[in-house]
Amino acid sequence: MSKSASPGRVDHPGDKFLKSIVTLSEVASQPAPSNRMLLADLLPTGLIGMTGLPTSGKSNLAIFQSLGVCTGMQVGQMFPLQTGSALYCTTETSTHEICSRASAYLQNQRILPRNFFVSAETGENFEDWLNGFESLLDHLRDVKIAVLDPVVSFLRELTHANYAKQYLIFGRLRQLAKERGMALLLVSHCTK
Repeated sequence: MSKSASPGRVDHPGDKFLKSIVTLSEVASQPAPSNRMLLADLLPTGLIGMTGLPTSGKSNLAIFQSLGVCTGMQVGQMFPLQTGSALYCTTETSTHEICSRASAYLQNQRILPRNFFVSAETGENFEDWLNGFESLLDHLRDVKIAVLDPVVSFLRELTHANYAKQYLIFGRLRQLAKERGMALLLVSHCTK
């Protein structure tokens, strides 16, 4: 029994949750959090995870989002976007395959962007990879979206890391994305 409960009354376990509910009108009256968006209301800057079963379309969606940023192609009529360069890092699919998929999307557009870059470099460990990745971002300039597909290929230490180390690694990536004003899309696969 809680201190505020009347004598003889036992609080129901759900009471705490019921007291925490807010309505949309209560939330709408408060200022919205400021978060820069690359694709308005769809792709925020920062660290973004995309997980799904193998062959469920994660890589294709990541390619499409990257192309939207580097070409300025609209995703429908309601999603304005910031433009910049895209860096697609992959080890599971060849760089040639990623470029082929990207050019297939653009066939009808007659656009061949010079700011869509593909890399397959992984580094020896997280620090080595991160240093190389940051150098690549410095060299390419204006990267607004970077994709790691699949993320475990670039951050091998995640597979054996404890929670504290994973938190540290993802924190550094989140900070990197925030400092550079870019979306860092991490693609991972569920097991069947």
